[in-house]
Amino acid sequence: MSHGLNVFPDDARHFRNSADLRNISLQAPTPTNWDRTFAAKTGSSQGTTFLGWTELERYEPSNCAAQCSRIGGCQAINIYFERTPKFFLGQECQHAPSMSVIKCVFWGEKLYAENVTNYGHTEWEFDIAMAGSNGYNIEHPDKVSGASA
Repeated sequence: MSHGLNVFPDDARHFRNSADLRNISLQAPTPTNWDRTFAAKTGSSQGTTFLGWTELERYEPSNCAAQCSRIGGCQAINIYFERTPKFFLGQECQHAPSMSVIKCVFWGEKLYAENVTNYGHTEWEFDIAMAGSNGYNIEHPDKVSGASA
């Protein structure tokens, strides 16, 4: 399932340096009651309280934040474009064209630019890469559960 933008030439360096992906992330509105703590990074967050992830149809931090609000203990989100292989890689297929997906990752801890330490990896001959990575912390973690004031 491809939701992001295709970048040409089709390689990790051009993906990470894509002005289109960078601009989308910089122009994305910050969800209400959230603080954007970093924007347009070329890696994803790492931490100790990973709560899961999902793919999104569009680069919408508000959608990602809404899904976080339904996860107990979710305090932060990381949304980004990921360059991933279009086909399953293995011994018979070690290189493939890419597709771009939009990932929404949920965290049970606050995120900061210092958390952005996952810069992808190589799978067979394919380079997985990230771009347009934004991080958001909820302003009031006690309200994440959806409780109204």
